Amino acid sequence: MMNLQKFNEFLGGIDLAEYRRRYSKIKIVELDMPRHIRPMHHLYREYWENCETPPDFDRFYQTYSCDLAQDLEKFRVETMFSDETFRRGLPARIYRTWASLLTQIQGGYVAAEIYGRDNISMSADLDYQGIDIQIRLPSETLNIQIKKETKSREVRAPWFEPRKNADIIMVPYEVPGCGPLTPTGKTSIPFARWETNWAGKLKRLENDFIIFAEEMFSLEHLGKSQSKKTNAD
Repeated sequence: MMNLQKFNEFLGGIDLAEYRRRYSKIKIVELDMPRHIRPMHHLYREYWENCETPPDFDRFYQTYSCDLAQDLEKFRVETMFSDETFRRGLPARIYRTWASLLTQIQGGYVAAEIYGRDNISMSADLDYQGIDIQIRLPSETLNIQIKKETKSREVRAPWFEPRKNADIIMVPYEVPGCGPLTPTGKTSIPFARWETNWAGKLKRLENDFIIFAEEMFSLEHLGKSQSKKTNAD
């Protein structure tokens, strides 16, 4: 079974620069897709439920598109995309979902290190309820929604925001808008600020992938005070 260290190594080996080159400018198939052809079930199955050797995006997309070939073709016809346009636009659409979900799933592996794998749930069904990670404690269940921030947040801003209608704890994170160095090789001030603001909570891998550290899902960080449930318990 996959653990946090191995999953982080997998994420660190993804050629994000190549995928960005291939897909960043392609935004053709962007309309809402019916749930039954979204890649969510495949993503949680391949990278969480039965994860031993996680597939790269190309292998994942091949499995997904083959499994749902008939339903995807029906959707293409109904939405009146040409075959060429759909075949070009769909991989780019699915890639963006893939990259985003890998970040959430990495958070699940982090939570599993703290509370034990058996106490963590992630699935497409939970995702559709707005729950990215579910943590079961002896006294309660914590429903976590991970939210990527599009603008910089001040350090003094609240780290979580429970939603009134569903007892969901919002856990925001921020992706730096630049690398550690400027084009001239000097230290990037915005990146240094990001690194300081998120010290102990987020890490940047060499390929620019942003991952969570354990403090991000500690009970203290989530606004909870119960004793931790660790693997050793």
